[in-house]
Amino acid sequence: IKRSAKDPKISLSSKNVTVNKLYPEEEQTFTLKSDQFDTDLEAEQVFTAKSNDKNAAEYAKLKVEYDETEGEGTVKILDPSVKKGDYKFTCNAKRRSKTGTLLTTNTVTLTVKVVDTKPSFTLGSKSVSVNRRIFSVSGAEYDYYDTASISYKVSKLDDGYTLDEEKTLASLACTTKNKADFANALDIGFTDKKVEINLNSEANNGSYSMSFTPAFTNGSNTVYAAKATFKITVYSGTVSVSLKKEGKIDLLKRVDAAEAVAAYNATPSKLLYNKSNSMVYTPTVKNMHDKVVGVKIFDNGKVPADPDAVDAAESTRFNAVLLGNKIYVSPKPGVAFKSDTEYKFVLYCELDIYEGATYKGVLSGVQTVKTTQSLPKIKEDKSTYSLYLSNRNRTASFTVKPESYAIESVYFNSKDTNAKNTFEISSTMNSDGSLTVTLRLKDSISYATNSTNNIDFYVKFAGEGTNTKDVKITRSIKINR
Repeated sequence: IKRSAKDPKISLSSKNVTVNKLYPEEEQTFTLKSDQFDTDLEAEQVFTAKSNDKNAAEYAKLKVEYDETEGEGTVKILDPSVKKGDYKFTCNAKRRSKTGTLLTTNTVTLTVKVVDTKPSFTLGSKSVSVNRRIFSVSGAEYDYYDTASISYKVSKLDDGYTLDEEKTLASLACTTKNKADFANALDIGFTDKKVEINLNSEANNGSYSMSFTPAFTNGSNTVYAAKATFKITVYSGTVSVSLKKEGKIDLLKRVDAAEAVAAYNATPSKLLYNKSNSMVYTPTVKNMHDKVVGVKIFDNGKVPADPDAVDAAESTRFNAVLLGNKIYVSPKPGVAFKSDTEYKFVLYCELDIYEGATYKGVLSGVQTVKTTQSLPKIKEDKSTYSLYLSNRNRTASFTVKPESYAIESVYFNSKDTNAKNTFEISSTMNSDGSLTVTLRLKDSISYATNSTNNIDFYVKFAGEGTNTKDVKITRSIKINR
């Protein structure tokens, strides 16, 4: 601790205090401090306005005082009509000596800055559009329900203030020449940081310039942001869904739709569909502010009269599911397809809001996909497997394991009569997709005793096209006495 014989110096915690005349209820505070820790500041400190005849009336609209109990000063706006600018107040800071004598230490000057900073209201877009053909009819009433929205951000707003919709909408105006009445054709609301806009009555196609002044209130005081402007285009259009397509149909990579949906619902990041095993469509609703919430798939030429019906018969070949904002189309497991062949179908997109005159969703155009498949390689096996004529119950087994995918069966070609006449063949499916093949000698054989023969087998993969030329593998089989 450094001792000093000098008088302490009193200063302000901040030489400048800013008050916003738009928020007259808000008080700003400051404190006095000493450069010596043991200074006994006098509880009563008086701040005097440095005013003159010209500005005395404006100074009178402010109040600066020092709270004896709290040990801090406050700045208040007494009249919000006070002019913007800097106002100076001085204080001959007082302290008590060790013996209790009241002493004036030094003079401090506080500058009060009066501002009128408005809250900021920023629209995320300057233009929207609504479709005048999107409406429902109840008696003589038309309900236009294509709702456009614009996000907005608010800043520079004091705590405790919220948007005053009534005062804000009272300022709504159409500034397009000779179109002032158009403002009455709009319903506007403010929800979840969005301005929602739709028609409430018939309006002509065209572009209209709009404005409103956002108002905010704390219940007793109202502040206004700068005027917000945007353009709204009214048009007529037919609701449709465009589909951005990618991916491919691989017959060997079939996905169980129910399993894929369950996996996604449990863990959205666990997506069994991808661009290598399904067609992936990204839907976009055209001519309406809406989104796809469901999908059905129909074989081409077999779209039912009512696609919304619960029992509407969907495609016998393909599954279609909506996960997130993507539609995945894949071949059904167990259904026969030809490889390298085109198939056609139609997607029915169920929309969240739209209610068409015929049905609630939208049919896509005819979609065409071409099936593909890439047969995997099978590792070569140079082993020799032995069977015995002296013990025909004895078997020989080998496992066929591809690099990927599952094997459905291993068989002899119909032309391989020697093999078919000599061996009984059976197989067992393994959990890893491989197949264990078991051979047993028949009562009569078509190969010489004690001969080693290269026998051809053919591998059929699960899901492969019906026109597939199956993969041939060869195994060495010795027939012992």
